[in-house]
Amino acid sequence: MINGIKHFVLFFLVLMQAQAAFAQDQEVKTELSSRYIQLNEAFSIKVVIQNSKEYEVEGLPEIKGFKKNSKSIAHTQVQIQGRKVIQHTITQNYSPTVNGVFAVPAFDLVVNDRNYHIEEFSISVGDKPIVNSDFTEKTNINSKLISGVELNLTHSKPDIYVGEGVKITLGFYIPEFNTTPWEFLPAEELNKEIEKIARILKPKECLENRLSITNIEGTDLVIDDKKITFYKLFEAVYYPLNNLPIRFASVRLPMIKNLGENNSQKVDFKTKAVTISVKPLPEHPQKEKLAVGDFILKERIQSKTFNTGKSFDYSFKIIGDGNFNAINFEELSNDAHFDFFPPQIIQNQKNGSQLGEKEFIFKILPKDSGTYNLGNYFFWVYFNTKTMTYDTLTSSQLIEVSGEVITNNANTSGDLFDHIDLLKTSGINVNYRKIIKNIANVAVILMLLGMFYLIDFKRKK
Repeated sequence: MINGIKHFVLFFLVLMQAQAAFAQDQEVKTELSSRYIQLNEAFSIKVVIQNSKEYEVEGLPEIKGFKKNSKSIAHTQVQIQGRKVIQHTITQNYSPTVNGVFAVPAFDLVVNDRNYHIEEFSISVGDKPIVNSDFTEKTNINSKLISGVELNLTHSKPDIYVGEGVKITLGFYIPEFNTTPWEFLPAEELNKEIEKIARILKPKECLENRLSITNIEGTDLVIDDKKITFYKLFEAVYYPLNNLPIRFASVRLPMIKNLGENNSQKVDFKTKAVTISVKPLPEHPQKEKLAVGDFILKERIQSKTFNTGKSFDYSFKIIGDGNFNAINFEELSNDAHFDFFPPQIIQNQKNGSQLGEKEFIFKILPKDSGTYNLGNYFFWVYFNTKTMTYDTLTSSQLIEVSGEVITNNANTSGDLFDHIDLLKTSGINVNYRKIIKNIANVAVILMLLGMFYLIDFKRKK
């Protein structure tokens, strides 16, 4: 009898473990760092795992033109919908070895014995932050006559809208006719001065996107027919959160004036204060949520004809001038024609740049035949700073779907790849995890009842 109880207890523990395993389904997200980098910058693929004790990741690719570096793993506890869950972050870093554009073919990651598909993408290494001729990055240069050596704070626009970016550049100018040798402070002192200036310049009620400057090198310019050497010391883009004026206070920078014969002296250079006017956005029901800037739409779709029950990918890429951290796409609702799965999001905006791009790659499951205009589903509203009106980027894709009507609805909650095994099928989807979980629950209850019966039976004997 005792051996029987032991067997029951062992079976009970196994079922409890099985129930726990299926009670939480792991969530996996992949994040790509900026795909436009310099030769001295790193590219990374980040895999974030939630609801799982395990964090085995295989299949991180080798990339042509890059050296595959060490992989880092971080474990944290995060709160999601009021409950604490374990989060594992696995980051694979890559160092570029040459300049160029490198295509990374589609690949599959294996995370805890489950496959997750990553679409193909490209990485640009060099000096082109945006591969698009519609937008160009401008450097703030003092275009007025330079009367002598000076420290100057320039801005890209004198007035902007709420949410629109203004670039601020702090530069040191030395004209060709200058005969006095000037030197910057030693590196450690200079860094402290620059950080002090950065704190003074940073306005309240603004979001900041600051350029990381590691080397200060002179750039030869011609301004008003005079040759100037320009040194960029600080640069950042600020996005105001309200319509209060942005005020940049005067800042100073000590420079070393070489007097010859091992003599030198420190001389303070100061900038003039700058004020940027901020205009409120016109009235709109969602003006607090809408992005602000100048954007265009680039679409990518693998075909124009599809069959019901066979999923396909559609890319909605927003390119332009604006704060790409503020760009979001509203969740799409499933209907009788399509199931929409949460998109894979790839964002590229270099530090200190006004330009960028954000790509939303949707996986779509057609369920009914017909001709469909994707513009009825995929559109994005924003405030256009070029036309000074609210505007909409709308899909122009027309697709044809053929095949039998599919009436079952795939569960679209969770990550894009959570239900990848359900996407390419026209049969009936069975939720085996739910079935096993229910069986485990019933078995646990029966086991408890059986144990109580055996214990009671033993006592009566």
